[in-house]
Amino acid sequence: MEETESIYGPYRPELEKIQKELLDDIESLRNELKEKNGMDPVEHCLSRIKDEDSMREKCVRKGLPVTTESALTKIYDAVGIRVVCAFLDDVYKFREHLVALPGAEVIEEKDYIKHAKPNGYRSYHMILRMHGKFYAEIQLRTISQDTWAALEHQIKYKHAKPNGYRSYHMILRMHGKFYAEIQLRTISQDTWAALEHQIKYKHAKPNGYRSYHMILRMHGKFYAEIQLRTISQDTWAALEHQIKYKHDLSGTNEELVTSELKRCADELASTDISMQTIRDLIFEETSDIKGSESE
Repeated sequence: MEETESIYGPYRPELEKIQKELLDDIESLRNELKEKNGMDPVEHCLSRIKDEDSMREKCVRKGLPVTTESALTKIYDAVGIRVVCAFLDDVYKFREHLVALPGAEVIEEKDYIKHAKPNGYRSYHMILRMHGKFYAEIQLRTISQDTWAALEHQIKYKHAKPNGYRSYHMILRMHGKFYAEIQLRTISQDTWAALEHQIKYKHAKPNGYRSYHMILRMHGKFYAEIQLRTISQDTWAALEHQIKYKHDLSGTNEELVTSELKRCADELASTDISMQTIRDLIFEETSDIKGSESE
C-alpha cells in the first residue's frame, strides 16, 4: 500500500525542533521559579505536533487547499503547547518569558482569563512565529481553568462508554513491526478512572485542609500511607505548606493569610462538589440516552 505524503512535507523535523526549543525555554523558567519560590509553578505541560489527519480536516473546514503551504502558513497550530500553572501570576510570568524569547514574534494574543468567553472558558492563548518561519500555538491556564475546560469538553463531546469511562485510545505500529497502545486523557478523566469513590469533604481540619488518608499494612509486615485528594485540594495543600514551612509570617499578616487560606479552602471544596454534581448530571443524561436507545 502506497503511503500518503505528509501534510508537512519535508518540514516536520523543523517543527519538532521548534517544539523542543519552546519546551526547553519553558522548562528553564520553570526551574528558575522553582528555585526562587521553593515550589513548582507548573502542574503539567503538554505538547504535540498536530496529527496529520486533523490538519487535513482543519484545512478542509477552513476552505483551504490541503497542502503543506496551508498547514504551515495559513493554520497556526501545527505546533501546540499547553502549560498548566498553579496560580494566575505564573500564567503571566510565562507569557512575559515567551514573548521575550530570541526569534519569537507574537502574531496574536487572546486573554480569555481577563475577558472570559460567554460560556465561562478562561485561558491565555498566544500564536508565536518562530525565527520568521513556522507557527506555534501556546495555551497558558491555571489548574482550575484546565479542569473546567476538561469538564466543558465532556459536555460538548459525550462519547463515553455506558459506565462513564472517557479516554482516547490509539494503536500505533512502530517501524512496521511492533505495536503500542496509547491512551490519552485529561487529568479529570484520569482521576475519574482511577478512583471509584469520591472524597466527601465532611471532616476538614480547622485550617481548611482536606484530603483522604489511609494507612495500609501490606502482607502483614510493612506500612504505607496513601493520600487521596482532588487537584484543587492538592494545590491548596502546596500553598499552605509554603506558608507553614517556608515563610516566616507574623502579626496581622499571619492572621490575614490564615483566614484567607481557610476561606479559599471552603470555596474550593464547594467548587469540587459543584463540579462533581455537574459530572453526575452529564453521566446520568448519557446513561438515560443509552438506555432509551437500547429499548
